[in-house]
Amino acid sequence: MVQAGVQSRRLVIPGVFPFLFWFLKGKTPSKIVLIQKAIQKAGSLRKALLRVRKIGPIFDFNADVIHVEVSRLLPGLHTALELLDRPVVTSLRADINVRPHFDSSWGKRLKNYSRRENLYFHAVSNYLKLEAMRYGICNSKCTTIHQSIEFRDLKFPDEDTGGRSFDRKRLIMVSRLAHVKGVDLAISALGLLKKEGYDLRLEIVGGGMELSNLQELAARLSVTDDICFYGDKTDDWVMDFLAESATSSIFLQPSRREAYGQSILEAMASRLPIIAANVGGIGELISDKVTGLFFKPESPADLADKIKKIIHDGDLALKLSRAARVEAMKRPAHKEAEEFLSFYSAISKIRRRSSPSMNRVI
Repeated sequence: MVQAGVQSRRLVIPGVFPFLFWFLKGKTPSKIVLIQKAIQKAGSLRKALLRVRKIGPIFDFNADVIHVEVSRLLPGLHTALELLDRPVVTSLRADINVRPHFDSSWGKRLKNYSRRENLYFHAVSNYLKLEAMRYGICNSKCTTIHQSIEFRDLKFPDEDTGGRSFDRKRLIMVSRLAHVKGVDLAISALGLLKKEGYDLRLEIVGGGMELSNLQELAARLSVTDDICFYGDKTDDWVMDFLAESATSSIFLQPSRREAYGQSILEAMASRLPIIAANVGGIGELISDKVTGLFFKPESPADLADKIKKIIHDGDLALKLSRAARVEAMKRPAHKEAEEFLSFYSAISKIRRRSSPSMNRVI
C-alpha cells in the first residue's frame, strides 16, 4: 500500500557551494552517490549542484512517488527530480497548446519527457490526454483521473413540485473573466433576450483582466443593470451560492476551450440546469438533453434559444437538474483519491521491478 503525504519546507540557500556544505552536513552515502550521478549527467560540479539544489529539501523525505503540480513543464526541476530515481508525476490541467510561453520546443520537450523512464503524466480529462498524446506523450505514460467534488447535505425546495417556476430568471456563471471562458457570449445572449422582452439577470462569480471589456460590452448592449459581477469568492461562498440558486437559476458554461470544467461539476452537484458549449472535456461531464443542454460554440443566438427552452419548460429543467445531480454523485472526492493511490502504486511497482533496491513503502 502506498501512503500519500505532504511536506512543506521553506529554505533560503545563498549559493551552490554553501548549499553543498549544507547538503553534506551529516552526509550519507546516498547523498554522495546522488551528487556523483548529477555530475555525470551535468558534466560539471556547478551545474550538478544547481540541479541537486532544487531537490535538496525533499531528499530526506524519501518518497515513493513525487507529484509535481505546475502550470507548465519546468525542465530544470524535472531533470533534478530524476536524480532521486523515483517516479515523477506531472499534472496536466489546462490546454497544452495555450499554456504560458508555449512555443514549438514545448511539444518536443513533451515527447522527450515521455521517453524518460521515471516521468509520468496525469490528465484531468480524456480530451486533455489525447491532446497530450498528439504532442508526443505515449499512452502508457499518461493516465486520466477526473477531478471530483466534496458533497454536502444539500436541500432542494422543489423536490416534489414537479416543475420550476421563477418570477425573475437568473443566469449564473462561475468563471474567470477571460476571453477563453466566453463570458462575452453570455452577455451577448442576455442582450438578445432582453430585446425579446425577457426579464433576466446575469450573475457572474470570478475575477479577471477582462472585466472592463465585459462592462463596456454590457453598456453597448444596454444590459449593465441586468448584470452583477461578484468578483473572486471563496470555495465555501461559491458552493453556498450555487445551492441557494438551485430553484431560481440556470447555470451557463459558454467556454471556448475547457480542459474539464470543475465549475460544471459543482453546478451539477447543486442540481442546477446547465447549458454549455460542447468543447474540450465538457462532454465527459455533460450528456446533451440528459444532464444538460449543449449550444453551438461561439453562438450567442443558440445560447439564447437554449435559455428560452429551459425557461418555458419547467419539467425539462427539473429532469436535467436531477440527472445532473445523480451523475455528479458518481464523482466523490474519495474516488479520486483512490484512483491516485492506485496510479502511484502501479508506477511504484514498475520502478521496484527495474530497481530492486527501491523497496520502501511509506
